[in-house]
Amino acid sequence: KPAIFYNKPIKDPHTALGWIYWIAFLEHALAEASRNTEAAPDSPDRYADRACVHAELGQYEEAIADLTTCIELSPHDPAYFRRRAQFYLALGRDADAAAEEKAAAEIETESAQ
Repeated sequence: KPAIFYNKPIKDPHTALGWIYWIAFLEHALAEASRNTEAAPDSPDRYADRACVHAELGQYEEAIADLTTCIELSPHDPAYFRRRAQFYLALGRDADAAAEEKAAAEIETESAQ
């Protein structure tokens, strides 16, 4: 298992310790979310949960992959498109984010009719 690496200067060692605990918590949460996803592979919400943990860890590509699975399982839920847009923005992929927002808006328009 790789060591935890934090690349920002920290003046207070207690702050560093807090970050280490937070990252360890997130890694545990990711393992749990992965087990939940394996237990219910047809549940888009399980993939969405894991995507959020990936994003908290800065693993945006993995988060996008999980949200892609959500969309495949539930293509009429605009929330998954909007969340994936946020992760595209985090990667600086503005055009992809705009396309996701447009898709979400189209779904909402169709649902309103």
